[in-house]
Amino acid sequence: MALTDGRRHLRLDITDGSLIRSEGAIMLRYEMWGAKTAARRLRTLERFLDLVRTGRFRAPLYPIDPAIGRGLALLRVHDARAAGASHHEIGEALFGAQAVEIGWEGRSDHVRQRVRRMVKSARAMAEGGYRLLIRSK
Repeated sequence: MALTDGRRHLRLDITDGSLIRSEGAIMLRYEMWGAKTAARRLRTLERFLDLVRTGRFRAPLYPIDPAIGRGLALLRVHDARAAGASHHEIGEALFGAQAVEIGWEGRSDHVRQRVRRMVKSARAMAEGGYRLLIRSK
């Protein structure tokens, strides 16, 4: 079962019985094993307890993951390449025409190199690398 406010969510795995048919109190059991995943699991429990207490998903308990911005940029790059956009056009879309003008050719071609790396990463993600995103942290 997933609880959400449209932006944030919590997943509850119901292993026995049903919340839909329950009458009265329910018993919750939280399982945690291994130090490797303990911090993440404790954060989830903290979010659940706060939701029960306050009745809402409070933003401070759901910090923005910095990897999301890069992932979205890679999706944009993949879509642009699929639509036939050149590296130069992708650079302008992502970083602006002025940044491309300054950092595309010459001594400093950092923008061109960045676009090349992003195209390579986007291709790798499309070819199965996305599976690494769902591995357990």
